[in-house]
Amino acid sequence: MPGIAIVGAGIAGLACGSALRKAGFDVKVYERADAPAETGSALGLHSSAVLALRALGVAAPVEQAGQEVRDWEIRAWDGEVLAAWPQSKVSAAIGAPGITVPRSVLWEALRSAFPDVRTGHTLTSYTADTRGVVLEFADGSTDEAGLLIAADGLRSTVRERHFGDGPPGYAGFTAWRGICAAPPDGLDPHLARQTLGDRSTFGMWPLADGSVYWVATRAVPDDATAADLAPFRGAHAPVPQLIEATAPDRILRTPVYDRPPRPGWSGTRTVLVGDAAHPMVPTTGQGASQALLDAVTLAQVLSKLASLDDPEPLATALSEYEKRRFPMTAAMAAEARRLGELHHTADPQLRLRRDQQLRDTTAEEWITRMSGRANPATSTGGRR
Repeated sequence: MPGIAIVGAGIAGLACGSALRKAGFDVKVYERADAPAETGSALGLHSSAVLALRALGVAAPVEQAGQEVRDWEIRAWDGEVLAAWPQSKVSAAIGAPGITVPRSVLWEALRSAFPDVRTGHTLTSYTADTRGVVLEFADGSTDEAGLLIAADGLRSTVRERHFGDGPPGYAGFTAWRGICAAPPDGLDPHLARQTLGDRSTFGMWPLADGSVYWVATRAVPDDATAADLAPFRGAHAPVPQLIEATAPDRILRTPVYDRPPRPGWSGTRTVLVGDAAHPMVPTTGQGASQALLDAVTLAQVLSKLASLDDPEPLATALSEYEKRRFPMTAAMAAEARRLGELHHTADPQLRLRRDQQLRDTTAEEWITRMSGRANPATSTGGRR
């Protein structure tokens, strides 16, 4: 029986490839592009994701290049502190730091663990039955596998065939992301901060080299231009200064799209992971973290199989993977969507209630809430 084929060499695909190869499977990863589409931004990795990277054996370069988030603040547009808590206590409870790291660092660490990606392969179709999967690519080539893992993102070819649920919908807001290489002096190098305003948010996370990663979001039409950053000039310092000090050609504009959670990730010798399975808007910063946890969990359940030959135990293992991952990812996707709507509301009374609720939430409550998001995965296991 052929081994495992993974389509997509982003974070989810590379992590799955590394975890499953470590578990003893023959794995091939296919990617349509010849190079990563985007490495010019950064991302936050929650403590549970760092544990997953440790299980994969690739955490060292990521943790070394990452900047630990020790404290969190949420502020109003005028600078009032609405909420604050020591994130270091959350990290201590989980057993790993939460860090901010350039996306390229994470991608390179995962790629170094799985260097033989087959680039230039665009999946156009596949045929799956109880005997296996036949993959067809745009260049006319084909391949066979015992399992096809869809790690091909929000607009997954495999998902479209699997669910037939059409394209994702616009979430109602757009994100602008940048890295400010020369931020204002005096910023706390371990403080993450989010600012909430009228249909707008601004997040900032210091990086290890002294630069600052920032994300501005605003409820605008999905074809909005960079001119829509103008409202952020009225926010408290250092929001306008960070935007002004970032070269315009280094600011990435991303309309945010979403899908509601949907169960049924696996079919006949196919399974969805990462954004193909459970896309979520970026208000909780959990996308990359949950993709890493998918990879480790999938490797854990598949490692219990003697082989991929028998479709019945394979189906049972895939069902177990979804049983472990769906409740967590569905809850996080729902929370991210709720926060996205709340953070970008045009209702002034709702904004007042939102801000007052933040003022009334204690640091101890934040620590409990953030610690409860953890879903540590500490071992990829091994094949029996």
